[in-house]
Order: sequence, then structure tokens, then C-alpha cells
Amino acid sequence: MFDASASLRASGGVCQTGQPRAPYLRGASWSTVVAAVLVGCGGNEPSPVIERILVTPADPVLVFRSGIQLIAEAHLSDGSVLEGVSFTWSTSDVEIASVTNTGFVVGRAEGLATITAAMGQAAGTAGVVVQVPVASLTVEPAAVTVVAGTTQQLTVAAVGVDDEPIEPEDVAWTVNDPVLGQVDGAGLVTTLDEGSLTVTATFRGVSASVQFTILPAVSSVELWEVRSDQPGVRLEVIPIRASEALRAIARDDDGKRIEGRTAAWSSSNEAALTVDAAGLVRAVGPGSAEISAVVDGIQSNHVSLSVLVMPPIVQLSAGHTRTCAVATDGDAYCWGLAILVVVRRFPRATRRSASGAATNGPGSRLAAGIPAH
Repeated sequence: MFDASASLRASGGVCQTGQPRAPYLRGASWSTVVAAVLVGCGGNEPSPVIERILVTPADPVLVFRSGIQLIAEAHLSDGSVLEGVSFTWSTSDVEIASVTNTGFVVGRAEGLATITAAMGQAAGTAGVVVQVPVASLTVEPAAVTVVAGTTQQLTVAAVGVDDEPIEPEDVAWTVNDPVLGQVDGAGLVTTLDEGSLTVTATFRGVSASVQFTILPAVSSVELWEVRSDQPGVRLEVIPIRASEALRAIARDDDGKRIEGRTAAWSSSNEAALTVDAAGLVRAVGPGSAEISAVVDGIQSNHVSLSVLVMPPIVQLSAGHTRTCAVATDGDAYCWGLAILVVVRRFPRATRRSASGAATNGPGSRLAAGIPAH
């Protein structure tokens, strides 16, 4: 049975008549006691009420499978603390944190649980954070090859000692060389210069790293002919159905050639000239077009080419710098590193072979006697 006199003594209050006064507690279990005390005091003075239940610590952080004792106090309106009372304890998520009837909390899984201490209609709470130690940490992508001046977003995945995934928060990011690159608090890496960069993520004492290979940035792109060691493109004309190979030469700010980059080729008039992914230009119809390439977003120079529509070829000879052919109309055509050359026409009966012998038809080489170089 509830000891009214003990509770009154604990509250430290007395009525004006000299009789002890009891605090008013919101709850059915206290109503009879309060009424009796007020009657005994003559009801001359209001009794203190419970203003709040204070639970300490208010926001503890628990390691997985560890525990902590919470303390609850009932604070009255007169500033005093009600002694010798018990509370009803509960948890918002028993899978994250459990609590005994004395307020002892044990962390069960990663997450946040609210622990409540109640007495009658009054209640107080504490937010308990449970953290599971990290068993493994990985950073994705595991290896990165990028061009200087670009960005790369990294992500972190963590697994706890309970083999359950953990949502990483407050990850600490660092780089081994801030001259080559920088990383922000969200794992976004900005590359600055060519070289090898290591980016490290640390979460709850466990670290993981990713290696960056930073390539030089392209500053300029120039088109060359594949069969020439000289810069630029001197080719101006391509015979119909013929092809010529071009290459895109990329350079950095210092003029150093950059190898291994992919060029995106384009033709301004694909009805006349097409170009494939390897830079092979094909003359497919009459007309002209400008051929260009883009490497890492940098535009090359434009090469203007025209298509030569000529009679069917009866003899063809290809050299290192140009190709020559004899057509059915008796003309000899040469094209390559220089402008197209059309060699004079000879009467069919007087054409000569490479040996100089007269022939009634095209010779085994060029009937016009013009060698291919």
C-alpha cells in the first residue's frame, strides 16, 4: 500500500495548518491519496504537480551489444524532485535497443531508438543511437582513370560486425597529394594535374582507398594523313569510291603528343564523303565536305576535301605518297599528298607501256608513262 506520509515527507511541503501536504500526481493511482491529503489540510494551499520527467543521459551513443543505465527523475512544479517512485520503461524499437524495467538499455542493432520513462500521464524520453563496429569498408569505383581537370564521384559501402550493411555518415575523405587532386566531404574528387593520386575514405576507424590515374588534358588536336610523317593534311581530292585514312594528333599544353585517346570523327556532307570511327574517309558521291575530329571535347582543325568523279579505271598504281590511275578515256589521274594531277590524254593507238613499247591499250603500268611515287 502506498505510504502517504513518506511521500509527503519526501516532498518537503506542509500545509498552513501545520499538516504535511502531498504533491498532486496526474494519474488514477494517486487520486485517492491526493483527495485525502487535501481534506486533511483543509484544501487551503495548491499541491505541487509533476512538470516533467527528465531522463539522463538524454542522447547516449551505444556500441553494438553494449549497455547503459538510464536515470529518470520526476520534477515537480515547486522545483523539488519526487523521491522513492518507480517508472514504466519502454522502447520504440526493440530490435535496435531493448530496455529493462529498471531503465538499463542494451544496443541490439544499428539505428536510433527512443526510450521512454513514464509515471501516470507524465513521461520523459532519451534518444539512443546504436552503432555497430565496421567490419569492412569499400570505395567505388575501385580504380579510376580520368583526364586532368575532370571530376569523379566516389561512393562508400560499409558492413558491420553483425554482417549487416551500414549507411556511412560523416565519412572523412583525404588525398595523398593535393597538387594532383582534391576531394570534398561528399567524396567528389576534382583532378588537377597529371599523375597518380590516392583517395582515402575513413569511417568509424576503418579506411579504404582508391587509386586515380590522371592523364594529361588535351589542349589541341590536329589532323594528319596516316601515310605521311608530316603534320597536316595536304590531300584535297579523293576519287569516287576511293578512301584515305586520317589520324587525329592530340597534344597537351606543353605540345607533347598524347597517345591512346579516342577521336569522334564527323563529316559536314556524308552524301559526298563519309568518315568512320578510325578516321577512314570514303568518297561516296559527288561534292565536297569538311572532315574534323573531337578528342576529349577539343575540336580539331577542319580539312576540306572534294570528290573526283572520273571514268572507270583500267590500271591502278599506288606509291608511298600518291596513287595514280589510268581511266578508260585515256587520262591518267594522280592523287595523294598534293593536289590532284590529271596527266594529258594520249590517243589510244599511241599509248605506251612502261617499257616504251607501243600498245593499243593501257600498259601494265601507267599508259601515260607517269610513275607512281
